[in-house]
Amino acid sequence: MNNAELLIIKAELTNDPLTLGLTILSSDDEANANLLNEIRETIQVFRASVSSNNFSIPVAEWSALNAGQQSWLDNQLNDGSVNPAVFAPEFEAMFAENTAARASFAAVAKEPASRARQLLDRYVNLTPSDVANARNAV
Repeated sequence: MNNAELLIIKAELTNDPLTLGLTILSSDDEANANLLNEIRETIQVFRASVSSNNFSIPVAEWSALNAGQQSWLDNQLNDGSVNPAVFAPEFEAMFAENTAARASFAAVAKEPASRARQLLDRYVNLTPSDVANARNAV
């Protein structure tokens, strides 16, 4: 972990904004690591990848797109999967919240995650030593 990431974890330990029970005590390093690594339904983050077969765009909604939007979608879906974090902003600009395409994508784009993954924006498993290093980071 780099120093910037350690400082993010240190701030989390200090402030505990989600009231997970985090502390800055060295005796709690293992407990803190466990709390930060726990997968929680309340924390939803974009999946790393979503198969384009896992969501659908109804024909009527596809037909309502202009040629440029259809071409962009074709290009994005061509290899069979998308990175939802990159794909979502444009997709959501094309399909309103109440559309079936948007609902279909939203149902598969995110997954439950740990607070550590949410904070560091990557798959990570913090160890007690990571927590100790974060606690001591300056």
